[in-house]
Amino acid sequence: MSGSRGATDRWFFAGVAGFFLLVAIVGFAPNSVAILSGTKENPALVVHVHAAAMFSWLVLFLAQASLIGVGNRQLHSQLGRALFVLGPIIVALMIYLAVSRFPGGERGAIIAAVQTERVILFSSFLIGAAISRGTNDDAHKRFILLATIIPLDAAFNRITWLPGATPIWMIALLLPIVTYDLIRLGKLHIVTAVGGGTILLFWIGILTWGVWLMSETS
Repeated sequence: MSGSRGATDRWFFAGVAGFFLLVAIVGFAPNSVAILSGTKENPALVVHVHAAAMFSWLVLFLAQASLIGVGNRQLHSQLGRALFVLGPIIVALMIYLAVSRFPGGERGAIIAAVQTERVILFSSFLIGAAISRGTNDDAHKRFILLATIIPLDAAFNRITWLPGATPIWMIALLLPIVTYDLIRLGKLHIVTAVGGGTILLFWIGILTWGVWLMSETS
């Protein structure tokens, strides 16, 4: 049983990382195909750079978690440096795109709120991951997982066949780590509780504000 439990611990985060990557692919693949086929306008270069940076983050997260799964901590540590180089680049791109590409009206206000949430939370979780790296593995991997959740709203926005609103699916992404903590620890890890709670509050706030804005303009 202990061996089975250890394997579950090692591969849980790899499984979640793979699922996050799948969400991004399902969300963005049709858009990418449309651009390549010429049926959709090719966006600015900075958009491609941002997409490449985010895809690289997702792949690195999966690779890092998988390395822990197979017990290769040395390569995990070496490759982990790339995440902390890539992270600030992603934040800078988020800020640039937020400032340069806001639409007007209430839709612009909602997008501004989402972009602000992305920058604040992704940066905060990245800092938490950097501080806990090498000193608190349990906190470190949860910070990375939570940081990876943050930009996935862009993928859900493009999965138009999913029922419900994007905030609901963003909040649902917390369920695996919440369930894992409750089963393995019997309670929520402090990073899961505070970080996940913050994500929850942000999206409830954005959803409530969006509903209010639409009611005011209708």
